[in-house]
Amino acid sequence: MSRPPLRFPWECHWTAPVPTCYPAGSLFYRVQDAEFDDPFHFGRDPEGDHRWNPSQDARPQYGVLYAGTTPEAAIVETLLHDEGGGVIGLSELKQRSLWTFSTGKPLCLVDLAGPALKRLRHDGKLLVTDQLDYPRAWSHALHEALPGVHGLLFPARPAPEYRSVALFERSADRVGCPSSHEVSRIRLLDWVDPRTGRNIIDWLWDFGVTVHDDGVGLW
Repeated sequence: MSRPPLRFPWECHWTAPVPTCYPAGSLFYRVQDAEFDDPFHFGRDPEGDHRWNPSQDARPQYGVLYAGTTPEAAIVETLLHDEGGGVIGLSELKQRSLWTFSTGKPLCLVDLAGPALKRLRHDGKLLVTDQLDYPRAWSHALHEALPGVHGLLFPARPAPEYRSVALFERSADRVGCPSSHEVSRIRLLDWVDPRTGRNIIDWLWDFGVTVHDDGVGLW
């Protein structure tokens, strides 16, 4: 049996998925340049390589914040996003922070790793295709059809055992209020895998990624 083709929302009969809800106080993680003062960046990038941002002609436009449900998810989505090159410079690690933030209110997400894809009449191709017009169209369709949903939950493309999130801009009042919940950060180089005690460099090595000293010295 052949796998179903990729289709746009207007090309098939789909039914709205039941969202997965995270309670207030749930933790999420984000890796970004250390120069930023907080992790709450809802980027608008209709022509870039972000899978779940709406396309340029979608209305309304909205920003999307990418994060992980674990530190590992945030790290692989950021550092292993590009297929191929198995080398990362030490300077790239030194200039990044790992943020932890908790939700101030419940957060409802469409889980694209679960039965939601079947309700959208799709399979896992939607999560890995390089034809980004399709996932962008589905992001916009779900954003409009489910006003009570705050984003998407999906397997991290470089390592599907981890879960990532794409939070719609309308979730800002649930995650972007530091006075009401936890927000903290550490240098990415200081992160240690809590299960194995391995540092970030050894942890990346397990994925076949070598960290080389590109002239910035040891950490």
